[in-house]
Amino acid sequence: MTYSATFKVAEISHPDPATTEVRATAETADITANTEGKVRSMELRVVLDEAETVLKEGDVITASGHFTGVAQSAD
Repeated sequence: MTYSATFKVAEISHPDPATTEVRATAETADITANTEGKVRSMELRVVLDEAETVLKEGDVITASGHFTGVAQSAD
């Protein structure tokens, strides 16, 4: 799947004093993908080796990429 999306920062947390975790989400209207079905939502998680970030809740992150996957059965 190849996609591009506009993610909105939903949460910023600090799992430890030297790390910042940013969670951002995108909904259907903000996602373009080349799949047979329509992508309903996506979530982007960024973990920074930094105590702080200039990002704040409500900020917008634009991302695009490509990935392939193979279904694996759970034995």
